[in-house]
Amino acid sequence: MKTFIQKFLQKNNLLKEISIYGVGNIFTRLISYFLVPIHTKFLSPNSYGIICELYSYLAFLQVIYTLGLDSAYFKFARVKIYSHFAKTFSLLTSLFFSAIIFGGLYFSGFLNKITSFTSIKKSYILICLAILCIESMLNVSFLNLRYKKKLKKFSALKILQVTLNLFFNSLIFFSHANIFSITEELLVLFVFASNFFSSVIIFFIFNLYDERFKFFFSKKLFFRSIKIGLPFVYMSLVLICNDVLGKISLRLWLPQKFFIGPSMQHTIGVLSACQKIASVITLCTQAYRFALEPLFFRGNYLKENFYNRNLFWFTNLGCLAIVLISLNINIIAKIFLGRGEYAVALKIIPSILVSNFLSGIYYNLSFWTKTLNKLKIGTFISTFNFFSNIFLNFLLIPKVGYWGVSISSIISACLSCSIAFLLAKKNNIHFKIFHLMLFLPLTLFFSNYFINIDLENIAILKNVLYSIIVFVIYLIMSFKLFKISALK
Repeated sequence: MKTFIQKFLQKNNLLKEISIYGVGNIFTRLISYFLVPIHTKFLSPNSYGIICELYSYLAFLQVIYTLGLDSAYFKFARVKIYSHFAKTFSLLTSLFFSAIIFGGLYFSGFLNKITSFTSIKKSYILICLAILCIESMLNVSFLNLRYKKKLKKFSALKILQVTLNLFFNSLIFFSHANIFSITEELLVLFVFASNFFSSVIIFFIFNLYDERFKFFFSKKLFFRSIKIGLPFVYMSLVLICNDVLGKISLRLWLPQKFFIGPSMQHTIGVLSACQKIASVITLCTQAYRFALEPLFFRGNYLKENFYNRNLFWFTNLGCLAIVLISLNINIIAKIFLGRGEYAVALKIIPSILVSNFLSGIYYNLSFWTKTLNKLKIGTFISTFNFFSNIFLNFLLIPKVGYWGVSISSIISACLSCSIAFLLAKKNNIHFKIFHLMLFLPLTLFFSNYFINIDLENIAILKNVLYSIIVFVIYLIMSFKLFKISALK
């Protein structure tokens, strides 16, 4: 009896941890969404493209800067001086990589080429490298909170960080609109500066109320941390690259004849704004993951119907969300996109929604790799998805333009889902995907046929009527199929 109570309490603590981390993570993403209408109202697609492109590179470099320290930290955190070493480690690796990147760009002459052929200035690159340095050190402080199980403090500081960033951005753009005019070049610099200063404030809060920074380095701890961390760098890079691959691929392979507007940067800006709208599906998937993962600890995953029920409702409700967003895209765009210039590529949003949704389907179909401890299979499928995406981008972007990014994502996600489905069958997990075969083509048809991108003549009553009709049709079909499929 005592053992049962201990296990129950242990499981509930874990559920509590996951829910607090999840809510904090989702809130930070939601707050970040408020930046989209601010940036797209005051910045041209060219300037907004610079911000989005550089943040893509930052996400990629952040993984390299930390060198898998997240994994090593929990291994050695019991050593009292390790948190000081970890911060020193982050500072030194950040300075080292920043020096290599900037020095390499500067002495090779490539930095001058970047500033000549793009709108990316040297000052933007310098402040981005500064952001990487402070974020790497801040990462250690957050890891320390996770290790000490200070969950509420962790989430509160994460939310405070993005709120400060939002506040600084709002202050700058409000001043620009109402007090004094600022050039776009300076506005872009201030966007990155807002990020930097919000991180610096959080870093000082940690130093005041948590653990002060002390310089400490150990060669022994350095090599042991690298040994543990490096294998995880590869997986993190694969996951990050799948998210930022589109912008990098466009920069490499998009011909001039497919440009939206006068330049590549303008094209990236327009597509990034549309991608931000479509990422609402990614946010929903993330919320779904945080809700689903705790169920592991209740033993429900042992039943095959657990997988199929979750896949069924995720598929049907996800498809419904895609159609409803596509039907009301003109209203959403009017709210989120500050300038009409960004609305040029609205037609691509349904395909981006579908590619993001398929990533969620893949998560469901590969769920068993976690429950059955088959993580190598999950790594293999993710790697396949990454390289197939690169190859398809290379083939399609020169031929069909920016549509190639979303088409590549859809095809590679479908292939990954097929592999996960077939390998699940080999491991005696039988997914029922008949509803997926029905709802996905139906969703593709509805979302593309009924999409309305006219921002001037918005018929709200018509949108509401269509939305109600689609909502009722999808729910009736879902409940009918649920009864037939015996998933109860």
